[in-house]
Amino acid sequence: MVDKILSEWKKGSFQPINWFEGDEPYYIDKLIEYAEAHIIAKDQQDLNLTIFYGKDADWPSVFNACRRYPMFGDRQVVIIKEAQQMKDIEKLEPYFVQPLNSTILVVGYKNAKVDKRKAFGRMVSKI
Repeated sequence: MVDKILSEWKKGSFQPINWFEGDEPYYIDKLIEYAEAHIIAKDQQDLNLTIFYGKDADWPSVFNACRRYPMFGDRQVVIIKEAQQMKDIEKLEPYFVQPLNSTILVVGYKNAKVDKRKAFGRMVSKI
């Protein structure tokens, strides 16, 4: 699965929301490292790459970062590392319903799985 995703990304084919969860943090880290280093050209990363750490991130900041448009480029990347530690992550649901095509959101939810009994969890399972 990881190789398939990386292959698609190398071809320039991206989904607006990429949710990686589970008990294999190595593979989640590998995907996030690739997204951080290669999806956006090095000369545009200062303007179009935003990284949040779950413990320190708040949902309004993540939501606003995802909703803004890229500067001097076609797309931007927003990464949430350690998303399992983010409070109120389910409040990102409105963005998940209607994501921007110019934003690539990459979420690393390590050593845990979102509760699929709730609406947000069911939405994530479809991604």
